[in-house]
Amino acid sequence: IQYWSPNWNGFVFRFAWTAGTRDETGPDNNLDPVIRSGSLAYTNGPLWLAVTWQDHEDWTAASVGNMDSSDAESFRVAGRYIMDMGDGMSVQISAMWEDLEYEFNDVSDVRSAMSAFGYSEFDTTGNMPAAQQGAGDNVKIERDAWMVSGKIKFGGPVDFRFSYMDADDLEVSCSACSGDWEETAADAWNVGLFYTMPAGTELRLTYSEVDNDDNGTYGQGISGTGLGSAGAEIEMFAVGIVHWFD
Repeated sequence: IQYWSPNWNGFVFRFAWTAGTRDETGPDNNLDPVIRSGSLAYTNGPLWLAVTWQDHEDWTAASVGNMDSSDAESFRVAGRYIMDMGDGMSVQISAMWEDLEYEFNDVSDVRSAMSAFGYSEFDTTGNMPAAQQGAGDNVKIERDAWMVSGKIKFGGPVDFRFSYMDADDLEVSCSACSGDWEETAADAWNVGLFYTMPAGTELRLTYSEVDNDDNGTYGQGISGTGLGSAGAEIEMFAVGIVHWFD
């Protein structure tokens, strides 16, 4: 269910409520997972700004199990500015910062809670095989990340795009752990050339790279490539065709 407000002097508000298919799940059949999302965006000529929030209540507990309840929240601030250089040329610069927080309540052990992040083989310091934790522990994980991207339009059918992303170490707290999990950060970058043909067809040639620290488990997001492989460095060349239908 989604509400999209009218434009109020450049401001637009959106709110969405998503229900899943795992109602009445969990240890006592008391979990009814939902996702709530909200955003406030502002547009004024070449400037665009936005603040977004999202909450996944009991989504992890219902899908992964091994815990009584869960909550995952994200908060994001983003902006974009387009500079018109004339003769069809323009430069677009975008930036984003986000904070993610996960809370797993009454987990059976820390390893089961961390398995979704690919860290079941690390202990509370992130460096050695994990030790079994007692049932009933609560685990909280927080991660900050930021991104910058740009698009340069050359005044013809060709434009160049790039992006750089950086994720900090995971900050984990539980009854037996506190502070950053070492070497769980990663960065990634992407460059590409895009050629727009008549009739709304676009040709794309891109290169992407993800560089994990020793315990980082980020991937390209395609079929889970790289996920769960600590320290993976992943490269990808891609050729694509996109067509817009009027």
